[in-house]
Amino acid sequence: MQRVTKEANRGRYSQAIRLLQQYLEQVPTNVTARRNLGMAYLEMGESKKAEQHIMEALNLDPQDAYSLLLIG
Repeated sequence: MQRVTKEANRGRYSQAIRLLQQYLEQVPTNVTARRNLGMAYLEMGESKKAEQHIMEALNLDPQDAYSLLLIG
């Protein structure tokens, strides 16, 4: 996850997405990773994919404030 943050901070969202997808293969119920994947897709301009992943984060944790903020 630290590597994901570094890539995203550098504007390398494609790389961050790839890393998050790999991480989620191992830990599919991680709300933070799922939300961050949605945020990375938002930065890439892929709103449908972003919404899908943010909604999945909300399905895992309906009270996740960051996901609620993003989806609102």
